[in-house]
Parts: sequence; C-alpha cells; structure tokens
Amino acid sequence: SVAEQNSFNVAWNLLMGKGYEHLRKCIYSNEAELERFRQLVVNTIIATDLHDKDLVARRNKRWEKAFRTTNANSGKSKPPSKRRKRKGTAGDNPGNNDRKATVIVEALMQASDISHTMQHWHVYLKWNKRLFLEMHHAYADGQSDIDPSEGWYEGELAFFDNTVIPLAKKLKECDIVGVGADEMLNYALVNRRDWEHKGKRTVHDFSMEARRRKSATRPSSIQSFNSSTGSFSIPLGAAGKASNNNSLSSLGY
Repeated sequence: SVAEQNSFNVAWNLLMGKGYEHLRKCIYSNEAELERFRQLVVNTIIATDLHDKDLVARRNKRWEKAFRTTNANSGKSKPPSKRRKRKGTAGDNPGNNDRKATVIVEALMQASDISHTMQHWHVYLKWNKRLFLEMHHAYADGQSDIDPSEGWYEGELAFFDNTVIPLAKKLKECDIVGVGADEMLNYALVNRRDWEHKGKRTVHDFSMEARRRKSATRPSSIQSFNSSTGSFSIPLGAAGKASNNNSLSSLGY
C-alpha cells in the first residue's frame, strides 16, 4: 500500500544518509549482505499491512506451518517452552527454523505497529484519538471520502477481535517476549471490554473535538495536520521524491 511504500522510502533514505556510516558498516559488509538486509526490511514493513486479506491469509498459513507441533499422546499443542527438542524433528529443521524466525519478526513488527492497543487504556485512547483526528481532518479537508465517525466504534471492536487479540495470542504462543506476552494479551482483552462499554461515547467525544478544532483553526490548503501534537502546521518545504530504486514494486511487491 501507499503507507507501507512511504514508510520504506523514509526509513531507507534516512539510513542511507550522512551520519549513519558506522551503523551501516555494522549491518552489512558487502553488496550481497546489503541486498539481503534490504529484502528483510521490505518484508518486515509489508508485514504491517493488516488490511490486505491475501497477505494476512498467507502470514497466518506460515504461522500455522511453523508452529504446528502436536503432542502425539494427548493430541494437544504444547507451548514452545514446554516442547522437547529431538533430533530429526521439524523443530530442528533449518528450513523450519528460518520460517519460525520470519513469522516471529513479522509478528513483532505488527505488535510494534499497533502496540498502543496492548497497553494501558489511557495509552490506547491517546493514540486512537490522534488517529481519529487525523482521519477526520483528511475527511473534512476533502482528502478522504471516509468519515471516521461512521463505523469507528464497530471497526475498533472488529480490529480487536480479528487482529489485536489473535496477534497477542501468537506472541504468547511463540514465547519470544516472555511474561510480557501475558501482559499484552491481558491489556488487549481489557481494552476490548472497555471499548465495548465506553466506545460509543468516546467516538462522540472524538467527533465533537474534531469539529471544534476544525472550526477554530480553519487551516489553509497548504497547512497539514500533525497527529503527534494534535495541531496544524505549514510545511517548510516540499519533501524530495523517493528514488525509484527504493520502490517496493521493484522488488516484486
């Protein structure tokens, strides 16, 4: 998507800029390693696209294949920390280990992208509000056809049920973040419960604040909304166009 493409361009151009020479030397030492690293960056950024149904389905399939370990006696899956490693099993297969590493990196990247949903209610509400205000500004300014006030409540419930909570369960299953996974899952469940009870009123409050800001600010067409500060600003200059070499499509995506 456009968002993932932009994320890659910004990150890659920053890394390739002045001031990061020493960091680049730590990451790669030749062209082959550079290309491999670039591919990994592309894959991890694409993993943050949670709305493409085909991509989501393929990621879920890879996860099931990587972590499908069955207890022959009970017929139940064991968590990774409880499984016994045996020579010659799928768990020791280098290809399966690579697959596990890939899906774990994808899951961690997704978690970092929506981490506010798996933290305290006030943290979740803070970033949910800023996203709403940004999208409302785009709608009010004619840059989007979507009015976020319509369906925001139901959309958040579906997001928790279909994305956030399953992702938190995956992190717990792979045991990569230790006890932190239990905390993340608990926060996700609690936030989902609280949103079900408070969400409609919260969306109403979001909408009222968005209208007040729009009425008070009345920005010109060259102003832009800063979701981090919740304010409008005038860009100092036009951003440079990203190099075609940094296009995700050039890598076959």
